Amino acid sequence: MKLKTILPWVEIKNRLNGMSEKELLSIISSCYKVSDEVGFYLTSVVVDDNEEVDEILRELKEKMSEAFWATARNGRPLGPKLKDAKKVTSDVKKVTNNPRIIINFMLDYIEHGVDFTKAYGDMWMGYYSSFESMFESMRKYLMKNIDKIDIEEIMDRIEGIVGKSDGIGWGFHDNLFDMATDLKFNVEGLNK
Repeated sequence: MKLKTILPWVEIKNRLNGMSEKELLSIISSCYKVSDEVGFYLTSVVVDDNEEVDEILRELKEKMSEAFWATARNGRPLGPKLKDAKKVTSDVKKVTNNPRIIINFMLDYIEHGVDFTKAYGDMWMGYYSSFESMFESMRKYLMKNIDKIDIEEIMDRIEGIVGKSDGIGWGFHDNLFDMATDLKFNVEGLNK
């Protein structure tokens, strides 16, 4: 919710500049307590140890899986919670700038969507659009970072996901196949 009385960032920055370190830490402490999102963001900003980063990434992988596969006591699926799963891919970018990790989380999102559909049957059109949109985001990110990843490994994974999507309706498999083929063509064009 956006309030009308929120000061512009320039004004807040000017007022913060006049505060002591103790006052600033008190404000940061209050922000930390406001929400898990702010706490996560502050954690991601101060993390500098590879073990801490790995632990956060493990937790994010669990959150991604939970967004799709959590079930009620009666076994009924509570997911998919696409908004929560998409947020995980955004959170990964706050923790690491490693393109391989970021691309793999984006592919995790798509793969969970394919697997969920295979497990529970056809979904609605917007559901499939979400995964196609993520594929397009992943493609753009991959092309910007192609020199920093093992492209064969990523393309093999993409082909596996596309293969698993065979038989899924609403043109989803065809769209994934076309996008993967286009990506493969673009990657091969760079290697010539």
